[in-house]
Amino acid sequence: SRKPAKPEKHDVNHYDGIKIVTPEDDDTIRENAGTVNIVISLSPALRVSEGHGITLLMDGKAVQKPAQTTKFTLLNVDRGTHQLQATLVDSEGKTILTSSPVTFHLLRVHRPIPGPAAGN
Repeated sequence: SRKPAKPEKHDVNHYDGIKIVTPEDDDTIRENAGTVNIVISLSPALRVSEGHGITLLMDGKAVQKPAQTTKFTLLNVDRGTHQLQATLVDSEGKTILTSSPVTFHLLRVHRPIPGPAAGN
């Protein structure tokens, strides 16, 4: 009979996947203040004890330093179409895994500021 193979040492940098679940790809968000909530799914869970973090990119630019969370809130986002991507990094800032890009469309209603009444 064969002996079972020795289990390999657990790789602390191994993750099965990272995905932006909110907003969904091609979502339209109606938010006059420009607030966008982002939720990231990570399998297995973020290894905070290893110093891992997530960097969120919008339109190709990091919008914050690596954070040890899977929930983000962006404030005062300009209206229009934007692309999000999440990057999982180790304690030294090296990329472990990058999500597929997600595109969303932000609609902000423009309300004119009332001025002095005409003809006064």
